[in-house]
Amino acid sequence: MEDRRTAIAILLCILVVMVYQELFIAPLTRPPLTPQVKNAGFSKGTRSEIKTTTQSTTAAPKPVPSSKVIPKRNGHPTIAELNKSPVITVKTELVTARIAQLGGRIIEYRLNNYAATLGSKERYNLVKYKEGGLTPLAVYSGGLSDDFVNYRITGATANLLTKDGTYQLRGSKELVLKLSGTFPDGRSVTKTFHFRPNSYLFDVTVDFSAPPADGSRIWLEWAEYIRVKDNPDLRINPKKFTALGLNNKIILTELKNVEVGLREPMEVEWSSIGDKYFMASLIPTFKGQNARIGREGENTFLDRVAGEAEKAKITIYAGPKEYRALKKIGYQLERNVNYGIFAFLAHPLLWLLDFFYSILGNYGLAIILLTLFIKTLFLPLTKASFESMRAMQEIQPEMKALRERIKDPNQLNKEMMALYKKHNVNPMGGCLPILIQLPVFLGLYNALRGAIELRHAPFALWITDLSSQCGLEVMGVKIPVMILLMGISMFVQQWMTPSAMDPAQKKVMMFMPVFITFIFIISPFPSGLVLYWLVNNLISIIQQTYLRSDKKANPLHATLIASGVIFALGYILTLL
Repeated sequence: MEDRRTAIAILLCILVVMVYQELFIAPLTRPPLTPQVKNAGFSKGTRSEIKTTTQSTTAAPKPVPSSKVIPKRNGHPTIAELNKSPVITVKTELVTARIAQLGGRIIEYRLNNYAATLGSKERYNLVKYKEGGLTPLAVYSGGLSDDFVNYRITGATANLLTKDGTYQLRGSKELVLKLSGTFPDGRSVTKTFHFRPNSYLFDVTVDFSAPPADGSRIWLEWAEYIRVKDNPDLRINPKKFTALGLNNKIILTELKNVEVGLREPMEVEWSSIGDKYFMASLIPTFKGQNARIGREGENTFLDRVAGEAEKAKITIYAGPKEYRALKKIGYQLERNVNYGIFAFLAHPLLWLLDFFYSILGNYGLAIILLTLFIKTLFLPLTKASFESMRAMQEIQPEMKALRERIKDPNQLNKEMMALYKKHNVNPMGGCLPILIQLPVFLGLYNALRGAIELRHAPFALWITDLSSQCGLEVMGVKIPVMILLMGISMFVQQWMTPSAMDPAQKKVMMFMPVFITFIFIISPFPSGLVLYWLVNNLISIIQQTYLRSDKKANPLHATLIASGVIFALGYILTLL
């Protein structure tokens, strides 16, 4: 019995290490929720029930004179039609937006502080659409849309229009831009934009002269074209719908799980569409069944929020997923940033990373310093784990002799426990310190994996973007140098770690570094993660070297000296 317990204890240690490695290389995602999940905040009402509820709370619609009814045109404006339409340009410190007066849609929304691609002068555009596709901020009412409404400017804040026709926001002055037109059913419609000078937030208000004939509500929509099939970008940067239900629970839906058409309305505080770096979040003022997501065709995804029958107002956040900035804005928008189950550790670690960056000015150096800081902090646990595994290794010959001499399982277990007690050995002693450190490592892993701070952030040499997979290009072939160095360091660390496993088990564990290195090469892991793991392995090797040495060197002093050497090497690389 005791022998079996010992075997289980050793096996658990091995499994914990393997799970630790697996969790490190597998993305932490939540399963998609469907509208039928009760606690997700979705409504189960049918379309007819929704319409009845709406009509019961809406005043009787005013009749629309038939002479004002405009023939409905199918489809959406083409790119040529949008370009031919008068376009309004709005510039703030943070964004540059272009609004086509045809449809009153945003056809361009560039983030001034973020490049479209690495090294490009072009700014990142949050609006993506294809020929004849939908553009953001469509208005739907009574089964019709404002796709082909020719809006005209009927009001704008004074003294903001420049000579080139751009509305330039300066200082603390805000822009209120009013567009008016005639809806396809003859009703007058006004779409008002309210831009703030130093914010990614803006408001859109829609007013109709009368409710529609069917008494239905107004819906405003953010649409985005995203190619979902054979798109390598979605592997490293997946896109999702995220919503905060009125029950304060987050609802996540993968794009691949969204079918063509619109889902039934759900009750939310806000609804967002975005990737791990940027998002457009719609915050409705109408409470109740106020949001729905959907899909038009294969690659156009829709996020709609509701207003009342004659008026609708939404606040929109369109910008980066920067956690602390989102938290200051309010609405719990920071919950769009998902760092997994160890988010409570990821956030302070990311704050510490940003603090080191504010001093060093290089996120690669900040990652190195943060890794060394954590390894130094956990040195007592590392030492305890190492000594426990070494003690188990030292009594391995006596354990083997007991197994050969005693055949009765119960008697063997008693002798094993006596052996542990005699040498003051805890078979789980090498495993528990790893379990304690695991949440911190996973928290840091998730922080590095999704932090917008690392997007296009350079480190040194050929590592010019810590958020993307890196490789040294030689004669047109990218060689994953840093990943190979990481694999070698893992192999050395595994070889140096004391183990009570038999030779066959040890060979299996020695294969793990090769397997993980292969996974990193074929998977799009950001180079910031590889740098973190490489530094983590290097300091572990140095710590183990001193811990297994007969010298009376202080492990803390040795760790601090080694940390200084590793950091100095990283700094020198940034100068090359």
